[in-house]
Amino acid sequence: MSGMPVRFTIATLCGLALGACAGRSERAGTRAVTQHIYVVNTESESLSVIEHESARVIDTIALGERPHGQAPSSGDGRVYVTTDGEQGEVIAIDAKSRAIAWRLDVGGALNEPHLTRDARFLFAPDLLGARTAIIDVKAQALVGEVSMRDPSDDSALVALHNTYASHDGTRMYVTAILSHKIAEIDVESRQLTRIFALSGAPRPAAITRDDRKMYVQLSDLHGFIELDLETGEETARVEWPDDGRRPPGYDAGPLLTKCHGIGLTPDGQELWAASNIEGNVRVYSTPDLRELAVVTVGTMPNWIAFSRDGATAYVTNTDPAAGHGTVSVIDVRARRVTATLAVGRAPKRVHRIDIARH
Repeated sequence: MSGMPVRFTIATLCGLALGACAGRSERAGTRAVTQHIYVVNTESESLSVIEHESARVIDTIALGERPHGQAPSSGDGRVYVTTDGEQGEVIAIDAKSRAIAWRLDVGGALNEPHLTRDARFLFAPDLLGARTAIIDVKAQALVGEVSMRDPSDDSALVALHNTYASHDGTRMYVTAILSHKIAEIDVESRQLTRIFALSGAPRPAAITRDDRKMYVQLSDLHGFIELDLETGEETARVEWPDDGRRPPGYDAGPLLTKCHGIGLTPDGQELWAASNIEGNVRVYSTPDLRELAVVTVGTMPNWIAFSRDGATAYVTNTDPAAGHGTVSVIDVRARRVTATLAVGRAPKRVHRIDIARH
């Protein structure tokens, strides 16, 4: 890695207005939409559905088979859930009726998937299978897979974890935790085109709207790095203090990580990053990565989702020592938690889906 890494410390808390908050009900073009927040509860084997307008849990969908990841598709009103149990399934859920539309046996331990930008194909990484499965969600069929091996030495990429689509729709990025790498897949050819070697084990990540930068959390880093997707270099390293204390139940996880949640606001102007060990979310301006605020949430916060207008953030809190997890509902402009909602056990992945109203 060339150049000196940029290192940041905790800054004095300050506010930054994002502009007047819009109403909770919005329009997508000419369509009126209802926003729901879907939360995967891995240990409860269920999904919690939060209604954005009322900020309350309105349903719990039983799934079985250890749900792990999910990908929403506002285009067809479906949410696609992957499982990492014995069978390895893709489960399609109709977001309007909240009923299971179909299930597909794909095999393996499927982790966080992502849809292509046309919402036709789901790319789902198989944790230890050295493959990324490709599912045609219209045909409800497994139609191919990408061999996840590093072309430089033909070694298998190990612990395939999360998938992210480039905003231009041409690439998928799959993180490999134990290989300390991120693989780039060409969506059209379905071939690996590049491998990014990192300074640690990649966990959640977020890609800027111009597809030039990726912000990545690493298992042993209390903070995150900035990865330049053109040069492949780590161009910044944000590191937070660590006093050595850990929340109750932290050591129970099979793959421990200090951070496990990061996301960009819809306008791309702020990066929100969760500390798994401190129970807070730090807010940064982009692209200068100046710390703006620290928001205290629940125990062991994970993934982050935003409302369409960026006025509200949703953060899952695993809280492994408790009987259930929670979701912190945050006023983005005020930098404060406005509600804490009880969900199932081990909530992690959280996504918003927009449902057309007729």
